Amino acid sequence: MMPCLTSDIVFRAFSLYFKYKKYLSKQLTPNFILFNLQLDGATYHATVNTSCGGVGRNIAEGIWKIFGNVNLITAVGDDQNGDYIKRLLPNHCGASILTAGDHPTASCSVLLDNRGDCKLVVGDMSVHSAITAEWINSHDKLIRETPLVIMDANISVEAMRATFELCLQYDKPVFFEPTDMRFAAKPFAASDSAFKVIRFVTPNLYELREMARHLGYQEPLANTLVENFSELDDLLREVRSLGTFVVNHVDNVIVTLGNYGVAVVRRSCEHTPFFDSRGAYQRRTGDTPQVRFYPGRKLDYIVNVSGAGDSFSSGFISAMLEGQMEPVCVEVGFEAACCALGSKGAVADLYFDRSHACWDKEKGARFITVEKTEPFVLE
Repeated sequence: MMPCLTSDIVFRAFSLYFKYKKYLSKQLTPNFILFNLQLDGATYHATVNTSCGGVGRNIAEGIWKIFGNVNLITAVGDDQNGDYIKRLLPNHCGASILTAGDHPTASCSVLLDNRGDCKLVVGDMSVHSAITAEWINSHDKLIRETPLVIMDANISVEAMRATFELCLQYDKPVFFEPTDMRFAAKPFAASDSAFKVIRFVTPNLYELREMARHLGYQEPLANTLVENFSELDDLLREVRSLGTFVVNHVDNVIVTLGNYGVAVVRRSCEHTPFFDSRGAYQRRTGDTPQVRFYPGRKLDYIVNVSGAGDSFSSGFISAMLEGQMEPVCVEVGFEAACCALGSKGAVADLYFDRSHACWDKEKGARFITVEKTEPFVLE
């Protein structure tokens, strides 16, 4: 069975982005990069790398390399970039990738500092408008046969509604990647069907706040940046409060927290697989939300961070579809993210096979159970 992504791949918003990544030279000091860089038309020395990107497309390529196969529903322009994108995916994906003659392939320029952190993105995403409800409905067989539909927030409201209706018809779970805090609540505003089919969301803290706000969270919402939390306790308390609220509407909330790691909120224990051995989604088993925090790995060398979250999702989904328990899914996700962090492109050229230690069922990533009142200690 193949997972299906929409927008950048078959399930993940049906959008493919062609990224021109500009890495600021280490000749520039971090302070200059972070505080004194002026958008005044001046020319700055940089290292330029071109690669394919886009949330949905990245996840699709990652799943293909880790899990073994994938489908992608998206649109590209009739140009070199569109051809390049098609070449990086299995041949059968070509049938569900629309070539639009009136729009260029979606593209963006990403400005990274000398630590690999993204500082600015500009782009042309007009080709997303070619991903219509009719285009999605024409590929209903892909959705009928897939174990999981992965969607990002780049497609139109109409395309989202069409996807939800097909998933509802065929009883398929949706894995939603918010993409941007401005779009985090988009599917829930688009259709009531979203609440019936979205089983997974992978927000960062800012997207989680926006989701909670839209869904009716009554407490005041903070605006502290992740890197500005002085205590891990404070960060995890907020994640727990928001996550246990959002999980009333979505079965599984996987919160990415940058260097800190990942928090998983669900109404099942860590030993309960997300999918059974037949590839069928396992609905939640308990009434009380459980929150587990998985500390991130410390890396000495990072090339760029632009695709790390997408690779984490690719690894997590790949393990999930094989019936692995939660800690193993997170460990495979972490390993995939590490591969991406060491790559110039958003997706690593090479990941790992099933013999890698991250697939060990007896291990898995270590975690801390996040209770409401207890302090959190990392050993």
